[in-house]
Amino acid sequence: MKTVIALADLILPADHLGPAASEVRVPDYLDEWLSAPYPPQQKDREALLPGLQWVEDEAHKRFAKDFAALSDEQKRAIADDI
Repeated sequence: MKTVIALADLILPADHLGPAASEVRVPDYLDEWLSAPYPPQQKDREALLPGLQWVEDEAHKRFAKDFAALSDEQKRAIADDI
């Protein structure tokens, strides 16, 4: 969940237009969606979980840290490659 929060806030940070993604509970919504037992949600889960694992693996490969522990610059470097 830490990876989801860090990635969501990187994509939708708090600014003059509104709060960060985590402040409006986007990660909680994603967790609920991916936990649903229905085929469309399970299909999304099959795509999203490996993607999140790739983000974590890439953070460790490049910076030897969890994605959530990276600096904003390091997070952006990985996100830009996505």
